[in-house]
Amino acid sequence: MNKAEKKILRDVIFYVAHHNKYLWWELKRQILDSGYQIFYPRQGEFDLVAEGALMRLRSHEKQALILEWQKSNVDHSEVTSEQIVLSYVPLIIEEVVKRATTAAYRTTNW
Repeated sequence: MNKAEKKILRDVIFYVAHHNKYLWWELKRQILDSGYQIFYPRQGEFDLVAEGALMRLRSHEKQALILEWQKSNVDHSEVTSEQIVLSYVPLIIEEVVKRATTAAYRTTNW
C-alpha cells in the first residue's frame, strides 16, 4: 500500500482496528504471546468489518482508490470497481496487524 492509498484509507484502517476494544486487545495478546506469525486467529474477525467500511466509503474516495490501483496494476481487463475496492481488505488487515504489533509491545498493563 502506497502513501496515497494509506491516506485515503486512514479512517477506514482506524475504524477497523478499533471497532471492538475486546477484539483489538485479543489480537494484541496473540501477537505478544505467539511472536511473529503469518496469520493470527483473531485477525480473521476483522475481515467483514473491513469489507463493510470499504463499501461505505464516499464515491470520490472509492474513485481515488481505484485510480491508485490502476496506476500500480497494468492489467485492467475484466475487473469491476467493486472488486478493486474489495482487493484492499487484506492490505487493511495487514496494516491493522502492524498497528496491533506496535501496540502490543508498548502495552504495559495486561
